[in-house]
Amino acid sequence: SSIIYPTASVGFRVTPWRDIGVSGHLVLAKFDQTNVSSNDFGRKTPDGKPGTCPNEEYFPCDSRSTLAASATSVAATLGAMVRPLPSLGFGASVRTPININGTGTVTPQAPKAASVDLAPGAATIALQLPWVVRVGGRYIAMDGDFESYDLELDLVYETWGTAQRIGPIVRIPDLGSFKDIETVVTHGYKDTVSLRGGGAYNIDAMGGVLSLRAGGYFETPATDYAYTRLDFDTLAKVAGTLGVGFKIGAVRIDGTYAAIASIPRVVGMGQGQIRPINGLQKGRPIDAEGELYSAINEGAYRGFTHILSIGATVTFDTFFGPPRPIRYGNPYEPGYAGEDAITSDDKKDDKKDDKKLDEKKPDDVDDTKQDDKTDDKPDDTSNGDKGDKKPEPTSPEGPDAGKKKPDAPRTPNKKKEWWEELDSPQ
Repeated sequence: SSIIYPTASVGFRVTPWRDIGVSGHLVLAKFDQTNVSSNDFGRKTPDGKPGTCPNEEYFPCDSRSTLAASATSVAATLGAMVRPLPSLGFGASVRTPININGTGTVTPQAPKAASVDLAPGAATIALQLPWVVRVGGRYIAMDGDFESYDLELDLVYETWGTAQRIGPIVRIPDLGSFKDIETVVTHGYKDTVSLRGGGAYNIDAMGGVLSLRAGGYFETPATDYAYTRLDFDTLAKVAGTLGVGFKIGAVRIDGTYAAIASIPRVVGMGQGQIRPINGLQKGRPIDAEGELYSAINEGAYRGFTHILSIGATVTFDTFFGPPRPIRYGNPYEPGYAGEDAITSDDKKDDKKDDKKLDEKKPDDVDDTKQDDKTDDKPDDTSNGDKGDKKPEPTSPEGPDAGKKKPDAPRTPNKKKEWWEELDSPQ
């Protein structure tokens, strides 16, 4: 069986840091399922002798049928993203439930105990897929407009309890001697919650961007012990994931591996609620006498799943020329062309500034220390010609006598010579 979701989406930027979007899904479902049911012709004859089917495990009373059906439905997803800071982003989305009503053909094989031939007949199948609510947050490390790495934490809530509490319903109006068959494939699902975390590291390499990814998640069980079954793994799960991707130009190739461990459980005697269906009782889980069949899902369960996936993404816009510049956005977004956009020159200047902080200029000398050294140095007149030349004494008398002469500039803290003491007035 398969379900494909061709999707068309549109987004709108409300503010530079807030986006909203809506997606429409065309749901194309195809079912190819095989079912084995019991056909209880009676465990005893009217006169008390053993009947055709001594118990529900007697395989000659089993019939095998294959259902091939298809269905088309629609659904929608609403989403919003906010990025209040270049390093923080938050998002949420809600997908509507999906009602699937398929039509097709059932091809039966009559039980060996009946010795009759059964022709294929028309059949319908009805089921529902749940609401899916996702919320998450990211820490983003940016280098200009290049995302170096990110760390992400998400929470996913799925309403399986509403969608599959009962389970798929298969209706067969006419199948030879069998009439008005209505089989309920009991699932007994309940809502699930999944906590998921991971991150990616991006590297400029080989002319493109190489991305290395890792993550993990935990998911709660989809059923209680009583409705544990083999056809769907409803156990609680713990998983680890690894991935690698490479983007160059318009093409991106991704590869992912996931190892999923299902937490074991044991369904004890008397706990099981999954029972065979009886085609002769219109698909109900009762025998010819109207008694419930015994449960068939009691026992020990465990599981381990390996998933390897490879994907390719092609951005067709690239084939029609360079991407359109973003005028209404943020400087850290690739392709942003606003007035405050980060240019290549800005990146170079930032690197130069960072380098200047780490390096000290060779001519950066402390001027204060230089001045202190100058003050302590004795005057040149106190060298070898000390005492050879005596300055002429100035007379206190003269035309300018009595006038206060301006102080001649001199070197701060200059040491007095011996002859300056002789000229001082007594």
